[in-house]
Amino acid sequence: MLKYCKRRGDTMNKEYTIRDLYEIHCEAMPRYPLAYERFRDILHRDNSQIFTAESSETIIGFVVVNGNSVVILCVKKEYRHSGYGKHLLIMAEGFISASYDEVVLGGGGLFQGVPCDEGEESSVPFFEKRGYNADFTSVNMGLTLNEKSVQKLKEIPRPDGVTYRFADDNDREKLLAAVKDAQADWLPIFEENKDAPVLLAVCGDEIAGFEMVEEYGGMFFSDNEKHGMIGCVGVTHKYRRRGIGLAMTAEGSLSLYEKNCKDIQLLYVERVAWYNKLGYEVTSRQWMGRKKIKDIIF
Repeated sequence: MLKYCKRRGDTMNKEYTIRDLYEIHCEAMPRYPLAYERFRDILHRDNSQIFTAESSETIIGFVVVNGNSVVILCVKKEYRHSGYGKHLLIMAEGFISASYDEVVLGGGGLFQGVPCDEGEESSVPFFEKRGYNADFTSVNMGLTLNEKSVQKLKEIPRPDGVTYRFADDNDREKLLAAVKDAQADWLPIFEENKDAPVLLAVCGDEIAGFEMVEEYGGMFFSDNEKHGMIGCVGVTHKYRRRGIGLAMTAEGSLSLYEKNCKDIQLLYVERVAWYNKLGYEVTSRQWMGRKKIKDIIF
């Protein structure tokens, strides 16, 4: 007998149930490896809602909702193309429609968007059939830190008159001003993550550039090694087109190598060719689908 269930993520304490969901995730999304502890923590986030499709013997599939985001939707391989994914999505959409006017696929956590990597079966047609559209495809990139990649980073030209150091409390006001100048919509990220390590490119007494550099910031891994992350790379208008951003990112990458990170992960990359110059390569692509509530038919 098949049944559909709903649970709050922050009340899921049965480890065997979470382990079942984790195993489905690992099978469905091999390009997005995740440590079990991180998977469990994401499910336990406040306000997360989990809908499952279950038979008398096993969990067939599940969908996680947080806010207006479908965080992840997975169905066991042997049960695909049988309508289970469709019914789970309908349940998620119905829940979201009570509070929001749009459903977003991904947006962080496990499911950045719909995986659409070449050579693999894509779920994009499934969502397109349900009325979802995407304005862009998101790209993730990565760099394995070894002697060859480190040498390439060291060869990136460093502009004269620029120094690189990590920000401290005294830089706070100038940092936020630089963020506002370079990419104003990043301000909430820097305001909410006050303790995140930020590497600065400094010219005299001015902040010319900035980037978040976290030695434990990597998202997709299943081992016990350190995986770094670089994000929100910005240069103020005054200092652009001087190679400062490229040099700053090289410095940030080298700092993670010195902290014994195995690799570095970049999420939601737009400037692929720019990061290629540093040795980064595309690791995955995601179709960033969304749909207005008025388009949903239950």
